Amino acid sequence: MDELDSEAKRNLHLAIGSHYSLEAKEQWRDACQSGDVDWQATANLAFPVGLAPLFFSSLEMGDPESIPSNVLTTLKNSYFETASINTLAFHHLKIILRQFARNDVPIMLLKGAALLFTAYEKLALRPMVDIDLLIAYANLNDTLKILEGLGYFTQYPLPLEDESGLFWNELMLGSDQDGSLTLELHWSLIDNPYYTQRLPVEMLFQQAQTATWDSITALILSPEDQILHLCIHNFYHHLGQFQRAAVDVAFFVQKNQSNLEWESLIKTAKSNDMSLALATTLLSAAEDWFAPIPDDVLATMRNVQPSRKETFFLACQRSEFLKIFRTFVTLPGTRMKSQFLLGQLSPSPDYMTWRYGTSTHTSKPVLYTRRYLSGLLGLFTEITKPIEKSNKRKKT
Repeated sequence: MDELDSEAKRNLHLAIGSHYSLEAKEQWRDACQSGDVDWQATANLAFPVGLAPLFFSSLEMGDPESIPSNVLTTLKNSYFETASINTLAFHHLKIILRQFARNDVPIMLLKGAALLFTAYEKLALRPMVDIDLLIAYANLNDTLKILEGLGYFTQYPLPLEDESGLFWNELMLGSDQDGSLTLELHWSLIDNPYYTQRLPVEMLFQQAQTATWDSITALILSPEDQILHLCIHNFYHHLGQFQRAAVDVAFFVQKNQSNLEWESLIKTAKSNDMSLALATTLLSAAEDWFAPIPDDVLATMRNVQPSRKETFFLACQRSEFLKIFRTFVTLPGTRMKSQFLLGQLSPSPDYMTWRYGTSTHTSKPVLYTRRYLSGLLGLFTEITKPIEKSNKRKKT
């Protein structure tokens, strides 16, 4: 079974890589024409990670004759469904961007939407579950007013007022409009106060570029910031295991390699304790997905030594309790730390009702007791984890 999975994984890598790598394209064509591809197994790997549309697109290159009709139909449906969803999403996005331009409030595209402008040739090739937008935290109220005027509403309350924008980095908005996607408003690239201060939004906007797709003009991150964001998001939110992030990097590098300043990117990552995050995704993009990353860059990535901060931040990703602890210790100043701690101990009643899914009639003591018990359980779990691991090693 492991051998079959390995073969299917290799075929998926070849199929995706065939879009931008001559080596992968030739090997994929040979695999298709040999009749040895397990189409169902390969498709099963593609769907969970959002690569089914790209897999379907690669079939034209291999011209397979033996692919089962049910697999072909399923992949085709995924391709056209993605095209339909993204077309409608871009219709709403065009309205959003025009409204922000009229109000002279800067806004930038991130992740999937930005990549459809800069890396993928067709809307059908990159599924999106939401539209990510970057704003300056100082513009949050103006941003919400604009979006509320367009029919969007916040999906949850924040625990407490945050003057700094360092306690959290995003807010989710939904809409009752047909076909509209969820919006994710970000005011930093990652939910870590240390990185928010190292990569301030003001700097990101200064370095930003414009991109145009079908009469839609939008701000996007600079090529170096784009790669850095994809890598650190994959590393800290998905522990470096999100395969589509590496594929996104591969497509982006192929489309923008003439504009990429690798030396500047590596220097920025090192000076901001992001080298391990950068290396993890870049190496996966090149070694697994045939991304055209220069050999000298890959050699540097293979020799990366993580800083203590990176090691600490990665360890904190394993639980919500540790993420809260990471945020607390990286906030600047005693006053801000105190505000954050108070917010964790005594969030607003509206937040408590949303967070714990209880009735609006539930008493405050019950809500807060539940929160404190949950926090104590999280602390107990973290304390006992090393003990459990130690006991397992003793038994083996």
